[in-house]
Amino acid sequence: QCKRKGQILNFNVIDTLGDDINVTCFGKAAAFYHEKIQEGTVYTISKGTLKYVKTGYRDSSSPWEIMLEMDSIMEIYTDPTAYIPTTAFHFTPISAIQKIPLGATVDVLGAVTFCSGISTGTRPDGSSTQHSTITMKDHTGYCITITLWGVLCDEANNILQPQQGQLAVTMPILAVRKAKTTDFKGRTLMSVPSTQLFVAPAVPETESLHIWLTTTEAPSSTAPLTTQAAVEKNIADIHACTSPSPNQQIATVATIIHLNMENYCYPACSRLVNNKQCQKKLISSPDSTWNCTKCNLATTTCDYRYALHMMVED
Repeated sequence: QCKRKGQILNFNVIDTLGDDINVTCFGKAAAFYHEKIQEGTVYTISKGTLKYVKTGYRDSSSPWEIMLEMDSIMEIYTDPTAYIPTTAFHFTPISAIQKIPLGATVDVLGAVTFCSGISTGTRPDGSSTQHSTITMKDHTGYCITITLWGVLCDEANNILQPQQGQLAVTMPILAVRKAKTTDFKGRTLMSVPSTQLFVAPAVPETESLHIWLTTTEAPSSTAPLTTQAAVEKNIADIHACTSPSPNQQIATVATIIHLNMENYCYPACSRLVNNKQCQKKLISSPDSTWNCTKCNLATTTCDYRYALHMMVED
């Protein structure tokens, strides 16, 4: 990708061992190499400078990146016997993503169990963007939600063809390369500009996952990743808890004795603020528009948010 306004160019290269590293250029070098490089072409690179990259800013499996200047050398490699893979995966099992630092990027392979379809949100500058969510599970017995942004929504929609959450193909195997770890109601993933989608890539892990899915070893349900493990308590224990831990997950077995079916949903603002949806309750106007008091914005669209309240006893 090349951001011309600031003359910044970022791209990834991969070697014969399947390891990748990010390459960055600034200023005149960004414009020069943007016209020179071609995806899928093999190059030799020399006279570049190595720079350490913090975890939250890494866009490759390497903790380093190569900085190219105008005096750096990047030439096409023409040896016909050389084999360089076009894509390398370093898959992280879904159960292990819980221990990956926030902001790091991971590759994940799983069977897609749900796709939300495409929704439209509004950025702080007033421009619109698309987003969608998919849920994937793997052999570890866990599932994870991945939020996709921009053009990846169309790509996923074409691959999965969701109809009200139902998929055209039963649990297709999908590889998501370079997804960023986030923490929203438990550990989740989100796409970044370098994120890529691959349908059933030709790697041994795909075959292993397919075998697991088609045997009795695969459970009918999987557990989502959460910030903390759920603690089983009865209702008396819950009442006696005077200082619960932040984000503590509680598990209990009880009978539902009342459901509050009033005010179970509300129209919410879909505007994106710092890549998060506003979700403020909207007020309807006589002209068929919605008004958000938090964003001070009028809109013709909204996202409905749902909350179900119930009373239980044990």
